[in-house]
Amino acid sequence: MLNPYFVVPFILVPLVNALLSNLMIGQGWLPLVAGADIPWFTPVFMSGYLATGSITGVLWQALLIALSTLIYLPFVKANREHNVSGRQLDMLVKRVSAGRQLERQAETHFAKRDSEKFAEQKRLTEVIETLKEGALCLYYQPKICKRSKRILGFEALLRHKQSDGTIISPWFIEVLDRFQMMDVVDSFVIDQLELDLQQFHRYQLAPKISFNISPRNLIYRRYKRVIRAFSKFPEQVEVEILESSYVDDFSRTQEIVAKLRSEGIRCAVDDFGTGYSCLSLLSKLNVDTIKFDRSLLPTDENDPAIILYQSLTQLCHKLGFEVVAEGIETDFHANFITPLPVKQLQGYYFDRPLTLEQAILKFAEQGSATPVPIKQDLPATESKKAAL
Repeated sequence: MLNPYFVVPFILVPLVNALLSNLMIGQGWLPLVAGADIPWFTPVFMSGYLATGSITGVLWQALLIALSTLIYLPFVKANREHNVSGRQLDMLVKRVSAGRQLERQAETHFAKRDSEKFAEQKRLTEVIETLKEGALCLYYQPKICKRSKRILGFEALLRHKQSDGTIISPWFIEVLDRFQMMDVVDSFVIDQLELDLQQFHRYQLAPKISFNISPRNLIYRRYKRVIRAFSKFPEQVEVEILESSYVDDFSRTQEIVAKLRSEGIRCAVDDFGTGYSCLSLLSKLNVDTIKFDRSLLPTDENDPAIILYQSLTQLCHKLGFEVVAEGIETDFHANFITPLPVKQLQGYYFDRPLTLEQAILKFAEQGSATPVPIKQDLPATESKKAAL
């Protein structure tokens, strides 16, 4: 009705149909059934038969349809030649309405971002309340020598002691890192580890201990504090650095690692294989140790990860890195690792994270160069509480 090309046939067709039908009826060539009451919605051809009582009405309707089609045909051709197609019209509408569509999408995006920002703010508040109600602490997971099965050292793991005494993993790290608020936690880790190392030395014990802090803080802010705290424990402390630090700022990370190593602080690439791993970086890393993440471990003897793990450990060994296998939890893991060039093993198969007192006891009980009797209640407890 809104297309100007079809205005003429739209008006002309019913007029022609009506005039011709009246002529046929008036001349008696199209007799009608007297008193026939035919509803308007009766289908074509059926209505013609009911109106005339014979096949004549059906043939007349077919003739009118053919005539109407012939009348419409030239106008349809003209419309096709001179008017825009449906797709062209759709593209024209899209061009004209692109601004409005982008505006609607932008409104949706901003609303979603505001919602996510509000959720993150709420999550940060939850983290702050959680930390106010409890206390941070360090636990120590043993690192086992593959050959002797003795404890070579520990990894210092951050934990949170809730108000009811429950010890949980630091789920809040990701939130604090997003808000660049890891400095308080990192400072605690450095200060507490320094005190705990002094406690080991009180008992003439010198295990190698690794720890992890925020890559951003280590590379750009806290490396000097790390040097001041641990340079007095030469070759005993190892800083675990995420490989993403090298990816984000390779030259700066190399520079900081070199400074740490020059002060007797070892460096390791942590969680190797968790997404940032780049084989081209291996030959350029200036670290001492590569820690293979547990996700690389095969689950059984049919797992294709066996070939990958074997190849990577051989490669890192030939490049001169010391390899640590994390996540050893089953007999299969332990047996699988045995023939590989891996020096240290770590995982629940050997031991769970220990308190400082438990770590000192276990390390002392296996014997050392200068064994010292250890009591269950260490005098370090009170000084540790003061530090917390």
